[in-house]
Amino acid sequence: MRWISTERATYVRRFNLATPDGQVQHYAGTIGPYRAVSASGTPRWRANWSNTFIYKDLSVTPTV
Repeated sequence: MRWISTERATYVRRFNLATPDGQVQHYAGTIGPYRAVSASGTPRWRANWSNTFIYKDLSVTPTV
């Protein structure tokens, strides 16, 4: 049996959007803007951890 563990993290320092009228909107750490981030939001920190267990021709990968 093989076990592969992987973790990744990202930090969004700033995510600003300039509108045509000259305003700047700050989105890091918020849910928006919907159209720019496909409704997934822009949290400051995002992380995941996955573990893959491989036995012969079978592999299973739970992810947190």
